[in-house]
Amino acid sequence: MENKVIPVTIITGFLGSGKTTLLNNLLRRYSQLKILIIENEVGEINIDRDIISKGKNANVYELTNGCICCSLNKELGTVLNSIILSKTDYDYLLIEATGIADPGEIIQMFNGERVQRYFRLDGVITLADGHLINDQLPQHFEVRSQINHANHILVNKTDLVDKNKLQEITDTLKSINPFAKINLCSFCNTDHIELLNLHAYHPDTIEKSIINFNSLYFAKSHELQSASLTLNGDFQMEDISEWLETYLQSHTKNILRIKGVLSIKGMKHKIILQSVANDFQIYQGDEWTQEEIRISRLVFIGKKIDEEQIQEELGNLC
Repeated sequence: MENKVIPVTIITGFLGSGKTTLLNNLLRRYSQLKILIIENEVGEINIDRDIISKGKNANVYELTNGCICCSLNKELGTVLNSIILSKTDYDYLLIEATGIADPGEIIQMFNGERVQRYFRLDGVITLADGHLINDQLPQHFEVRSQINHANHILVNKTDLVDKNKLQEITDTLKSINPFAKINLCSFCNTDHIELLNLHAYHPDTIEKSIINFNSLYFAKSHELQSASLTLNGDFQMEDISEWLETYLQSHTKNILRIKGVLSIKGMKHKIILQSVANDFQIYQGDEWTQEEIRISRLVFIGKKIDEEQIQEELGNLC
């Protein structure tokens, strides 16, 4: 009998953006689910723990003082292992990261083969403070990283922002992360928005986003460009990993996102690639079916992208 795989949503956003309010709204909305919450805050006294509404089906696990991304190999890993060993039948896991956490570090935690047998990373929800986001983006690296890693961006506190400003904010966020879905809300009222079971990391979802990439929008002021590639043949895992590391190190300032579905020699599963800046994750997707042609699809987003060079270099690896 196979074990139950628990879907996981990471809730992130800068300090004061409304993460705990959103968490409470989700607990109320999905009260029928048995939800485990991993909650983290900076400071010796965790006020948020007392603010979270603890329904009959919700359990809260509090990480100790410090940023969750600094405890990945220790406390968070220990918590996940404890969940596995306890064999508790949770329906969902919500992780509320501290406002200064880099979600890329948390995402990495769910890349391991053992972790993926028990947990399925479903999506990253990022809250953006509509009143402050334009000031925060140039001042705080964490804000841009949180936007970059999001599958779904919620622009909160829209009651404090006029319509023209909201359009400007939306354009800016689309330019930073054209793959993310963006919704507007006030007081984290999201009852009309689907936020759980997004399957954002499912190969079908990623393939669809790549195929439909031409419909993505870029604000002209950001001078972004994209490159969409389709490659026949199989990669060697070592070769494509080495190429990615070298390419991202030498193009750190230019490449914002890479997303792809890869065909790897000797592997019956699709390999999913997600990259933000110079941080990339590779993990296992669904099995290739007999009817499918094994091709690799990749999308690069950034500035000064040499599509011909990438096509040639990757083509030589297949």
